[in-house]
Amino acid sequence: ERGVGLGRKLAGKVGQALHLNGTNSVIVPARSSMDVGVGNTDFSVAFWFNLDGVWFDHGIFAKAPEYGSSGGRLILEKQGSGRLLFTIATQSEKWETGAARTPLTPKRWTHIAFVKAGGDVKLFLDGKIDVRQALKAPVLPNIDRVAMSTFGGFDDVRLYNRALLDREVAEFAG
Repeated sequence: ERGVGLGRKLAGKVGQALHLNGTNSVIVPARSSMDVGVGNTDFSVAFWFNLDGVWFDHGIFAKAPEYGSSGGRLILEKQGSGRLLFTIATQSEKWETGAARTPLTPKRWTHIAFVKAGGDVKLFLDGKIDVRQALKAPVLPNIDRVAMSTFGGFDDVRLYNRALLDREVAEFAG
């Protein structure tokens, strides 16, 4: 993990959490145990997030290659409205995107989960499906690093090589 020393610890939803101030980031180098979507397989990402404020667009979580490189990618970013935008690389288009309907509430822990199951993706907020979207094509394999950076706290970040069930996401968020 690079950049961890730039963040500070804070009380999290599950033990200690890491707070980032928008100028620092955490980068977890790629390793095979973190590969997702290889062969269009299902996967999930879940974590607790505490947003400092909603003043501008900013990336939150990326499972993607270095900027400018090609390959599979999943990016979650916060728009100025406070809503999450997801971007995922598929075989038919460079990226497919979708936006949450519900804005994040600043200064409050929110459980975020992104689930790719079959030909659909779902974005959950606090254990409830906020948006469900059919993909136009299979996802590209993602064998890249994980990067987290924004104004806020991260806790209990998990990557799964399977689609979490709706009830599992609800339990984790409970």
